[in-house]
Amino acid sequence: MVATRPSQIDSYSKAWLFQLARNLARSGLRKRSRRSGLLQREAAAVPAASPDPSPDTGIERAEAREAVRRALGALSDRDRTILLMREEGFTHREIAEAVGTTTGSIGTMFVRALSKLENALDAAWLEES
Repeated sequence: MVATRPSQIDSYSKAWLFQLARNLARSGLRKRSRRSGLLQREAAAVPAASPDPSPDTGIERAEAREAVRRALGALSDRDRTILLMREEGFTHREIAEAVGTTTGSIGTMFVRALSKLENALDAAWLEES
């Protein structure tokens, strides 16, 4: 092993430490910049909160929800299942399997169930008027 002078070791150590510190500082700045950018994009993507509805609006919404619940309750289990599964995004095949029918008939069954729901809701609104 070749003996090195103490001054050589010190200059190499200083250069290495300087390079390490510079790299860490750059890395920290990049990280902070990325985080800041992500936070700004997320903040822009979040919709502003809507103001609280008036008491009248809240009551009307509650009444509408209750009318829909009653109308759904008036439907057969099959019709209710078709409507609710469709609303949740299930495929025609999944709905067909759940109600025990063919995939091709689900579209027609959905339209009929929707019509029955509409009639039940109309009846509910007429009762309240």
